[in-house]
Amino acid sequence: MSKFLNHVDTPMNRIFLALVLSFSLSAGILSSHANELATISNHRFDRVEIAYAHDECSFQYSPIDFCDERHVSEIKKAINQSTANFNGHYILLKIQEWKPSEYYGNSLVAIDTLTGIVYPLPLDYYTGEVNMKNARMVKKPKLKFSLKSSEVCIDGSILAYHATINGRFCFDFDGEKFTGSQTEYMH
Repeated sequence: MSKFLNHVDTPMNRIFLALVLSFSLSAGILSSHANELATISNHRFDRVEIAYAHDECSFQYSPIDFCDERHVSEIKKAINQSTANFNGHYILLKIQEWKPSEYYGNSLVAIDTLTGIVYPLPLDYYTGEVNMKNARMVKKPKLKFSLKSSEVCIDGSILAYHATINGRFCFDFDGEKFTGSQTEYMH
């Protein structure tokens, strides 16, 4: 055993052991810090905030109630299971407004992970491009957004206040409301 200790206790081995210990401690600290970050959770649901004319939790004249049990359940589920995916610290959440069928329609909300406040986009739902003659979807919708951008773009159709419009719609979120493309709810 003493031969082994003498062999281990050489200047080169001391440097090697010091490096191994240093690396192990650094890895442990980084791992500990990563675990702390993983346990940081999103702020719990607080409320829905609508910047434009509204009736409690709906845009004025909209059939979508963002405070009903189904919408709040979807919002709370996203807060508990998702991480920010939009504009730095928001979760952009699609909420299905139509049962699966030939029609596709989701509303969109931005959830602030720091405050728990929810900001709906000023539309009832978006869908793919619609043939206005027969009201059939001819192309699936495309939704573009990112963690590093405050812009949400929809390529398809939007429905707001009984008006369906085809096109490309880009909304910018300023932290309190969506601006950019105009819908009937923004007037």
